[in-house]
Amino acid sequence: MWARELRRCGAIGKRILMAEGTLQEKMPSPRGLPSGEVLLVKAGFRVRLAGSETDLLHASELRARCFGREKADQDLFDRFCFHILVEREVDGRILGVFRLRHLTSQQEMARCYTAQSYGLGPALQRLKPGSSIGELGRFCIDPDVSGADVARLAWAGLTVMVERLEIKMLIGCSSFQGNDPSLYLHAFALLQARYLAPSDWQPGAKAAEYITFIDLLSDRDQARDLDLSQALRQMPPLLRNYLTLGGCVSDHLVQDRDLGTMHVFTALDIEAIPEKRKAGFRALLR
Repeated sequence: MWARELRRCGAIGKRILMAEGTLQEKMPSPRGLPSGEVLLVKAGFRVRLAGSETDLLHASELRARCFGREKADQDLFDRFCFHILVEREVDGRILGVFRLRHLTSQQEMARCYTAQSYGLGPALQRLKPGSSIGELGRFCIDPDVSGADVARLAWAGLTVMVERLEIKMLIGCSSFQGNDPSLYLHAFALLQARYLAPSDWQPGAKAAEYITFIDLLSDRDQARDLDLSQALRQMPPLLRNYLTLGGCVSDHLVQDRDLGTMHVFTALDIEAIPEKRKAGFRALLR
C-alpha cells in the first residue's frame, strides 16, 4: 500500500518522506503506544489502534465512503499517524476511524497535514516549551449506523491518547461537505461571531483557494440574519464537539477540491476543556 501511495505523492511528497526518514516499506509505528493496543471496551464496542496493513486498508475504505470516493482514501501523511478504530465486538466491523499525529518538534509541525493549508506560527507560539501537539484528522463515522455512540467512544479513545502522550493542544481541519459555502452561511456567521481564535494566534491564510468569513458574509447583517438553530444544523458534528469543549477556529475556510470539502482550522487547548466534559469522557473508560 505504501509503495502505491509513494508513487502518487510526487516530488514534494517524496521530499517530506525523505526528511522524515520513512522511505521504507513497513507498517507505520509512531512513537508512544504499541501497534494494535486496545484502548477501551464498552457497550459492545472496542476502540483500538490499527495493528496491520489490513486494518489500515479497512480504515481507508470507510474514509472513502464518507468522502464519496471510489477508491480507498490514503495520503502520504497516514504513515506518520496513529490510526484509531471503533469496531463492533461481535463481528469486528469498523464503524468509526480517525488518525492522530503526535507532533513534538517545530520541524514536524511545519510538515504536518494542517500546515499545508494554514500558517501555524502564531498558534504554536502559544504553547509552552517542550509541549506537544496532537493533529486530529480523517474523523469518520460509518454513515449506515447511528453515529452518536460511536463518536462518544471515539472521543473517549482520543482522551486515552491525549493523556498517554501528554498532548497539550489538538489541531486539525474540520470539514464541511461539498464546495458551496452558501449552504453553510449561518454556521459561518456563528463561527465568525463567537468562535474565532484570538487575534494573536489566529492562523495565517496559506492555501491557494480560501475565503474569509468577513468576505463571505459581507452582504449580510450578521446580527439580524444569524439563525442559531440553522447554524447548529449546518455545523459538522466533529466541529460542534470541538466548540462545546472550548475549541476555536480560523477566520477563513479553505476549499479542498480533491476531497470535495471545505474546511476550517480548529484548535483545542486541552487545559481549557471544562472539567465536567473531561469527567464525562473518563467515565466511559471505567
